[in-house]
Amino acid sequence: MKRLLISAVCLTMAMAHSFADDFLKYKEFMDEVKSEVYARDMPSFVVGEIPDKYKGESAVILAMYQEINAKKKTSFGFNSSIIGLGNNAKIHADMLTRMLVLINDKAALENYSEFDFSVRDKTDYVGFKSEDTRKALGARIIKPDGRVVEVDTDDYIDVLQGKKGQEQRQKLAVPGLEIGDRLDLFVFTSLKLQNMHLPPVAFVLKDDYPILDYRIHCELDDDLTTQYRTLNGAPDFDISVDDKKNYILDLGLKNIDGKNPRLWYNEMQQSPVILFQVFNRRANSYTYTPPSAKKDGMHANPDARLIHEDLWDIGLVDPKFNGDWISFCIKDGKKLKKELFKLHQQKKISDVELTDYIYNLWMYAIVSGNRRYSSRSMVSDLHKTFNQAKLNVGYGITTDEDCEPVDQLISYRDAVWYLDQGNGSRYYFAPIGFFAPDEVPYTIQGRRGVPALTGKERRANPDASVLFPMSDPADNVGTSSLVARINGTRLVITRREDAVGSCKMGSMSVLSEEDIVEGYAAFLNRYGLTVAPKENKKAAADREARYADIRKARIDVAKAEVYSYHKEDPAEVRDLKVLNLGVDPADSVMSYTVDYSMDNMVRRAGPNLVVPVGKLISGQMEILGSDRNRTDDVYMSSPRTYRTEIELEIPAGYRVSDKSLDALSADVDNEAGAFKAVASVDGDKLKISVEKVYKHKIEPASNWPLLVDVLDAAVAWGAKTVLLEK
Repeated sequence: MKRLLISAVCLTMAMAHSFADDFLKYKEFMDEVKSEVYARDMPSFVVGEIPDKYKGESAVILAMYQEINAKKKTSFGFNSSIIGLGNNAKIHADMLTRMLVLINDKAALENYSEFDFSVRDKTDYVGFKSEDTRKALGARIIKPDGRVVEVDTDDYIDVLQGKKGQEQRQKLAVPGLEIGDRLDLFVFTSLKLQNMHLPPVAFVLKDDYPILDYRIHCELDDDLTTQYRTLNGAPDFDISVDDKKNYILDLGLKNIDGKNPRLWYNEMQQSPVILFQVFNRRANSYTYTPPSAKKDGMHANPDARLIHEDLWDIGLVDPKFNGDWISFCIKDGKKLKKELFKLHQQKKISDVELTDYIYNLWMYAIVSGNRRYSSRSMVSDLHKTFNQAKLNVGYGITTDEDCEPVDQLISYRDAVWYLDQGNGSRYYFAPIGFFAPDEVPYTIQGRRGVPALTGKERRANPDASVLFPMSDPADNVGTSSLVARINGTRLVITRREDAVGSCKMGSMSVLSEEDIVEGYAAFLNRYGLTVAPKENKKAAADREARYADIRKARIDVAKAEVYSYHKEDPAEVRDLKVLNLGVDPADSVMSYTVDYSMDNMVRRAGPNLVVPVGKLISGQMEILGSDRNRTDDVYMSSPRTYRTEIELEIPAGYRVSDKSLDALSADVDNEAGAFKAVASVDGDKLKISVEKVYKHKIEPASNWPLLVDVLDAAVAWGAKTVLLEK
């Protein structure tokens, strides 16, 4: 439930006081809020005996309460949208999250002993701002004997000023919290927003721990527009209207025994969720108000096609520089574009080759220019360039796996824009990393998209959609190839990593900006064309200085990579080299090598040597006792394959023990996955091949025991040793 508190904190767009405010006034506000919250008559926060079935839980959320109270206000004053006086449309909103949690073990104690998060002071933009936003956090401990220990405000206010006073961090520490205690904790936020909408809210009706009582209460002005969506079986609110015409929303749940598994669980796809948003439709033109939100009142579970219409209303961005981003970002860009289009017209390069080239050219421009982008701006830029090249490329919207499905869309903000070359031959997405143009991001695979159609086309086919292809384990492969030799108690190792598909994500931490720029340039310098960033002398000097700093930190990056692989620090790191970025569809393998030594990897047993070869595969996920029983489906990143090829040089005068060689074999293969290992001796080399396979992105809960068998086999192999007999 700590996640819910942090989620509530994220609703806040400003801090309680500006740095010019008096600290004592802020402390007074916090103390007043704390007194008011704890004085409320809330029976669910007075809990007697806990049912026996919860005594084995790490923690139990005895009570959970969330509240939103939002009113529309209008004032007359300075309005920067019209550069003068006018009406300001405001929202005044109070939001409260309060919880009472029973701490049953050390893990829960650590989870709830401290909260640390970033906040910002007043946020002002052209035409809209956060006038005054105040936050209060409160905590008290209820001891097993009934004593109440207040956490003094001075104990947990810890505000640090950032650059120009804009950045702050605040920490809530809970001293004296012990196993067996009940923690009564709240976050209260008071927002006064001018020409803005409330930030979206997600009510997640399931947590890492059981919840005995969960209540939501909202009071919403009928002059505001409220939209919400219930997902994954979430119950609906009870809705009424009070004598002031405010909408009253209430929801109460008892005994939510289900809890989020520790491993491979997607909250947005599997938990009951209510996505909730409040619009101030009278905000000025600087604040986008979607057409679906321009009618006041309560809109429960609106047709997703209305939200799609919001996105078609937004449309593609009018690109800066008249869409000629190639000329703006690439040296001699106009000439390059002219030559590129000419090659296409002469049929020396195909439609697919041209679209791939333009996509990678856009990526090169973004990275080399250190620029930011969104999926909408990316699609807009590329779509206009494709049109200039007379390529018939469409576009559309979808959502990734951490948001609601596109056919249940509730917020235009959650949409991901994409480009479609037609007939499912190529889809182009804003990247989550550095992939080849034909690789559909694993967060999108298996999801539906909605193509942008003309009004007439949509009326003729209102349910038009595309299904993005799902990969299989052969499409997502990570291969580790190790060559190792013994030097005393050390292993001297050269390891090569090759990754395709979703397995590339694990390799991207080693990439520097220079690696990425050079990798794209290696793809783009073809067809007789040469690319370079368009920059002045200062920008070029700044970039080279950045690259120089990155090179100095290269060994530190390599050390972190080795630790990530072995879960131990290396004794020495000699080199890290990126061999291939993997952005060419014809050669999409991302590759790098790292040379290093590991201490304490060889020990003597009399005249013989023992080598823990199990440590030469990457760290394996261990299944805890609490993980073994599972009722939720398993939701992984993708189907994938991990391979390890080990070649250990056998020192002169030694041989591999037959018994230890036989013990290196493993073979588990079932419907959910596989773990296999084979070993052989080839001259003076011990060769071992290990393979682990996750066969599906989503496994039904009924297959969890099969997956556990695979994971247990992998962990067991990680403890293997080989005996080298003298």
